[in-house]
Amino acid sequence: SVQKVHGSEASIRRIREKYDPDLESMEGAACFYVCMLEGVPFLQIRAISNYVEPRNRDNWEIGLAIDKLNEILVGFFASLGNGA
Repeated sequence: SVQKVHGSEASIRRIREKYDPDLESMEGAACFYVCMLEGVPFLQIRAISNYVEPRNRDNWEIGLAIDKLNEILVGFFASLGNGA
């Protein structure tokens, strides 16, 4: 969504007023942009560990996010083998 993570109340308020997001994604933006410019198909599968809220790493659920990502990827790659 942007080039930074919003962790302060003021920046969260501004971004919520403008876009009303549930989450932020930064890492795939550059790859997506280059692929779009070059006409290369691109898929980003994300695991969500935290939401747009004041920065509190105790709320981050990284282990759960990785488990869910693994679950999705196993199913995705299995479907490719079945001609889906």
